[in-house]
Amino acid sequence: MPLKRGHNLSEEEFYQWFDDQLETLETGCKVWTRRVNEKGYGRLRKRDGKMGYANRVALERKLGRQIEAGMCALHSCDNPPCCNPDHLREGTNAENMKERQEKGRQSKGEARSQLFRGEKNGSSKLTKEQVEDIIAQKGIATQNSLAEKYNTRQSTISKIQLGLRWKHIPREN
Repeated sequence: MPLKRGHNLSEEEFYQWFDDQLETLETGCKVWTRRVNEKGYGRLRKRDGKMGYANRVALERKLGRQIEAGMCALHSCDNPPCCNPDHLREGTNAENMKERQEKGRQSKGEARSQLFRGEKNGSSKLTKEQVEDIIAQKGIATQNSLAEKYNTRQSTISKIQLGLRWKHIPREN
């Protein structure tokens, strides 16, 4: 039975809870399945009660220490919600910007959003065809039944149907 997140968890219990919040993808990414920020990075309340990033928690666990001040958790997979310690390393913001430029991720606005949207997003579990069906089923099938059908969460179905996720797929009003 999965451990429920509560206050005063031991370090071992906290990491057991943390691991229960990850889903392993075919790419090897272990993506955070809970709250994410607008850039897709996992957010959580850490053991000390402060808000933090899931990828940083995963890297600190790997390192056995806190990430040094001014340092970043760099992803080799370029997948913001990924918490696989094998995909993370400590580095400077300058290194992060250099890698971003080398990998062609420095573009802004619409050009960047097209690079990682839909099935091209490393954390995507759905195909374009599945999303089109989810949109078409709005008001016909329940969100819970669609979530079960596509092995995802009801909140994901809701966000797709409201146009908050997979925004580039046309919807009829």
